[in-house]
Amino acid sequence: MNDKTHIQPAGSESVLTSGFWESCTYFAYSPPGPIGWRPLERGLSKIVLLRGSYLKFDFSPDPQVWEMIAPEVVWRSESFYHFLFDLYLHREGYIYNFTISSPSHNTSPKLDVLSAPDDLRGNATFEVENVDQGDHDILLTYSQYYKVKINLRDDWAEFMGSVKSITFPENAKYFVEVMTGAKSLANEGGTNHADSFQDGTYLFRMRYKNVDDVYYGPVELVLNYENGVKHTLPVEVIKKEVLEAAPGFKL
Repeated sequence: MNDKTHIQPAGSESVLTSGFWESCTYFAYSPPGPIGWRPLERGLSKIVLLRGSYLKFDFSPDPQVWEMIAPEVVWRSESFYHFLFDLYLHREGYIYNFTISSPSHNTSPKLDVLSAPDDLRGNATFEVENVDQGDHDILLTYSQYYKVKINLRDDWAEFMGSVKSITFPENAKYFVEVMTGAKSLANEGGTNHADSFQDGTYLFRMRYKNVDDVYYGPVELVLNYENGVKHTLPVEVIKKEVLEAAPGFKL
């Protein structure tokens, strides 16, 4: 089964109190793959969809009283009761701005849809121990916690919602321990499980699995968002003396 099955509504505040959402009897999305419709909370103003997703509105009694205005987007009416928005052919990483209007309702709600890439790599900058290092690799040494703050692109951050887990290969030669706030996340089989955390700040610590079989080099560390998007972090574990000798070392 395709694991990209969830959309995270980042903005839950309704932009319309009467009219559109009252006549919208069904609001749903379909993620990539052979997966059925998943209902969404009506009244959302911002959502994120993966490439290949569909967005659906059902209306009662008459959908033709509403007009979807979305530059660069083609809406199509299927049967008489709903519109489909197919992100498959549209620009990845682009935010589509919809205005929904009706001559019989004195309101024009807005809906912003981020057509998110599968992986957010290359779309963030990092602060390590409060030192801004831009988008350079996150260099860590073994057995020490490092505070890492992840700053997504300004226009994406408000869409993304929560991270549900942080993963690394189960067969790796290292453990990755993660804390958020004062809470250590449960680590099982290469996955750090989180209830929910959204501030983008984490404490990472690399630990040996076997002191006689250590590993230095790139680390596969992935943040998995509730909306199905992942973020593969550019992490590398290095020897402490190498880090201390690096130009600009401040930790």
